[in-house]
Parts: sequence; structure tokens; C-alpha cells
Amino acid sequence: MRSDCLCEPGYQLVGNDCKPCQAGHYKPEMGNGGCLFSCPANADSEPAAAGLHDCKCKLGTHARLGASNQLLACVPCTYDGLECRGGFEGGLNTSLEDRTTRVHARPHAVEGYFQTAIEQAIPCSVLSEGDQSVCLGGLSCLSEAGDVDDATTCVGVWGNRCREGTVGMLCGECKLGWSRDAYPGPCAECNGHALPNLVASSSVQLYTQAMVNIGIAATAARGALSGSKPVHTSLLRMAAQWLAACSVITQFDLDRLPGFSWSQEQAEMDLRSVCGRLQNSSQVEPAECADLMPGSPSMLIYFSWPQEVSLFFQKIFIMPSWMPEVGSVYAALMCAATAYGPGLWPRDPWQARMVWNCIYYLSYP
Repeated sequence: MRSDCLCEPGYQLVGNDCKPCQAGHYKPEMGNGGCLFSCPANADSEPAAAGLHDCKCKLGTHARLGASNQLLACVPCTYDGLECRGGFEGGLNTSLEDRTTRVHARPHAVEGYFQTAIEQAIPCSVLSEGDQSVCLGGLSCLSEAGDVDDATTCVGVWGNRCREGTVGMLCGECKLGWSRDAYPGPCAECNGHALPNLVASSSVQLYTQAMVNIGIAATAARGALSGSKPVHTSLLRMAAQWLAACSVITQFDLDRLPGFSWSQEQAEMDLRSVCGRLQNSSQVEPAECADLMPGSPSMLIYFSWPQEVSLFFQKIFIMPSWMPEVGSVYAALMCAATAYGPGLWPRDPWQARMVWNCIYYLSYP
């Protein structure tokens, strides 16, 4: 590795021979000097590294780049739902031509999470029929260049693979030809009897709604004939509105609501005080204490929402499922829109699905 008695980049003169730079060090110039440059913290390199482009982040960290995609630092991977492999996308290319075009491996979502930014992932709430998350992570979506490999099965600019039958943000939408009874229930493939299922399910829904309204009207009529105020009618309507307002509890994970800014600041002050005492007594390293600060993603403070309340309302709202039903109108509408929508709305099959839902609910008595 000598040219005109000079060591090539990545090599240093040791005695009368040119020896490769040690791992974690590099030498960009031709000459007989030593390997005086070191990779950034949490980064390493293979022997004979000839520049900063040969430095790669270690496992559990990811690259933070500057101008011209130069490596500035390797940041610890402390984000919920993200995994950092370190190194380069597609492995280590050893040819000199490929060294300057290497792409640092970026964080990717693990199963059960949906990546929305380079350092952020959101938990997926939708489950498949086997109670498995519909979000399969993002590693299988990445090409050797770090781009999304398959845009047909991978969602978003960061590459998130969804389970079969699901697409969209958080893999929460059913694909065309698939349907669900209600969100966030699992998606199932349409059976080919879209129109009969729609007629049957809508008839049952209309009959059930009519019986409820007749019951309320009969209660109000009896109260009017007896000369008393229709208290039962008012109570039933209040209960219906109260349940509708509380139904949001079953649709959102309230444990993910962050605390107020003043509570975050107070908690940070308390932790700094505790960390200061521990550092003075040499019981903890400064770096370990920095990871405990509320500003780090792993230590954000969230509201302590009692899970018992959510479970109580979930039991209330699944009570109607004990009653036999022909099928969900929503599921039947999704299948009918896929089967007959393009003929009535040829512009876009997804728009056809929305149009069918709008027509049904606008005409619903």
C-alpha cells in the first residue's frame, strides 16, 4: 500500500512498512504520517479507514449528519418503538468507489409501532384477528440505499410494513376488498356477497332503531296520558348522550397524553437535585443521570389515567355484541363500495367508498 514511497490514505508508516489504521481511526491524506483522526463518539470503523465516510455508528446508535451528509455524531437510540442497527445500509462496501456513497443505517420501527419521523414512532392500536399488531415494523421495507424498497406494501416515507389487508396511517385502514365491523376491529376479506349483506344488515339496523324509538315514544305517551312528566324519556335520552360522549374513552389510549409543561419542569428540577446528590456521592455517572432527565424520550411524564375506567366502559360498549346480528352496516358498505363503487364513481375507488358511506348516513332516518 505504498505509492512512490508514500503510504496511501488509510495506512501509516510503521518501521519500513505501511500498516492499516486501527479501527476507530482514519487517515485521509497520502503520506507517511500517523492515523491522527478519530471517529466521533459511539462510532467505529474497519481497519484502513481513509476518511470520515468510513466511520459507522455502533449498534444501538444512529447517525446525525451535517452538511454534505458528513457524520457529526452517533446518537443513542432511546426512542420508544424504534430500533437502531448501526453501521451502513446494505452492509459494508469495501471498494473505494462505494465508500463515499455509503448511507448510514437509520432508525426503523419495530413490530407494533408506526414510524412518523426519523426519531419518532407511534404505537399501533389496531389488531388482527389473531390479536397481533397490524404494524410489522420497517426493517423489511428498507433497500440497500436506505430508501423505501416497495411502495406498494410499505406505507409512508419512512417505510412501515402493514399486515395483509391493512394500509394507511398506523395501518388503520382496510384495503380495497377488505372491511371491518367497526374501528379498531380487524379487517376481513369481503366474501363476494356485498349487496345482499348490505340489504340484510341495514334492514336489521333500521328495525332495531325503530324499536328503540317506538319504546321511547310509548314511554312518553304513557307519561302524558297519566298527567305526569315524562321523566323516563328524559333519562333515556340523557343516558344515550352520556354514553356517546364517553365512547371516546374506548378509542384512544389516554395513557399517552403528556403532562403539562410546568409538571415536566418541576419533575426535571427534582431529578436534577437527586442526580446532583448521587453524583457527589459517586453513586452514579453523569452520563447515566443525563438519560434520566424528562427531556429524554424515555422519561417523558404522562397522565396517570386509571385503566379500570377504560375497562369499565369497554364492557358497557360490548354489551350490544351479545345480541345476534346479521352483520355490520359499515363492513357491508365497504364491500359494496369496492364491488359497485367504480361503476358509480369511476374517479377513485377510495373516494367511491367515502361517497357510499355519505349517501347511506345522509339518507338514514
